[in-house]
Amino acid sequence: MHLSTLLPHLDAPHPHEKQIHFPPAEQQPTPLDLIQRLLVYPPDSRFKAADALKHPWLLGEGPLVLPRAALASDGILDYAAETHDGRTAGEWLKLFLAPGLQ
Repeated sequence: MHLSTLLPHLDAPHPHEKQIHFPPAEQQPTPLDLIQRLLVYPPDSRFKAADALKHPWLLGEGPLVLPRAALASDGILDYAAETHDGRTAGEWLKLFLAPGLQ
């Protein structure tokens, strides 16, 4: 299934174009590219969580804000932090998901 059937702002594939189930080899710093890599079929070819954390879209600006428990894990990435601009991951989520409740 092409993502354009689910995302209205994505161009539909050309009718004579061969459908490709894999995103391009080179990663793009966009949320759509990350989503495509998380939805690849078959599942064993999909991005794993560790791959997603290294995606260029998440590395674009500032540190990747993760909960304290994730930062304590072995092999945590050098670009991760517990806070960014004085807010934790939970506080950023609240701000994004329910801006009127701040």
